[in-house]
Amino acid sequence: MGMMVEKLDLTADQKAQVERIRDQIKERMESKKDSRENLMDEFANEFRKGNLDKNKLRELDQKREQNMQENKDFMMDKIIEFHSILTPEQRTKAVDAMKEMKRKFHDRMEKPKDKREER
Repeated sequence: MGMMVEKLDLTADQKAQVERIRDQIKERMESKKDSRENLMDEFANEFRKGNLDKNKLRELDQKREQNMQENKDFMMDKIIEFHSILTPEQRTKAVDAMKEMKRKFHDRMEKPKDKREER
């Protein structure tokens, strides 16, 4: 969001609102950090055992899926909030910036592949 926001010519009020959204996202991620780590620890403990319990793995997967869904819902709310801050022109610029970021990402992903083929 940061790189894209720079290209949108936001007003001071819009910048403040976007910063608030960023802070909320950061706070949310930090607040969920312990939960993610605990889930990983639970999985690691199960994996160390002599036999894996399929029911326990399902339970851990359900917790992981629930956490992911909660995060998706939260992020969708933040995207909607961000969208509502922008003017129609800024939304168009945002889409253009997203397309450009996607193109650059794909270009970067292709370069290592090409280098491997040269060897």
